[in-house]
Amino acid sequence: MGTAKHAGGEGDSVDDKTCKRCGEVRPFDQFVNNPSAVNGGNICRPCRRQRDGERRAANREQFRAEQRAWREANREHVRAYGRKQQRELRDAVLEAYGGKCECCDERQHQFLTIDHINGGGTRHRKEVGRHVYAQLRREGYPDGYRVLCWNCNWAYRLAGSCPHREAA
Repeated sequence: MGTAKHAGGEGDSVDDKTCKRCGEVRPFDQFVNNPSAVNGGNICRPCRRQRDGERRAANREQFRAEQRAWREANREHVRAYGRKQQRELRDAVLEAYGGKCECCDERQHQFLTIDHINGGGTRHRKEVGRHVYAQLRREGYPDGYRVLCWNCNWAYRLAGSCPHREAA
């Protein structure tokens, strides 16, 4: 057990460590940094992942209670993180479908939305709830959708066409 150094090339040296759990010698970067351990930690990432999973399975209710308590104590942080993740997901989906309104070329994301080209948006939202963007990403951005600004989307909904298209 411990740290071994060997030459990796001209003047290069690579630190290897031996995992105390599986006994394999692995590169130093395959170990999780543990500030309380003298040498930074002796369990490799795969063993650490397995050990932590076993602990969670054996103490599922305790872990859930701890997570619940942490989320309650850090409610604003959790909400801010969720908003950030949702904004990034929405931006990624809009960019995947062109990033601008197909009708009027509006580019500001706060004015854009996803349109179901052949209708059915209400039914789709009822099926997947508020997870439309996540489903589109999960399915690899399928055909049948486009980006429209809210004005053009409502014009299509109410009149069947957009005034921008009629003016052109």
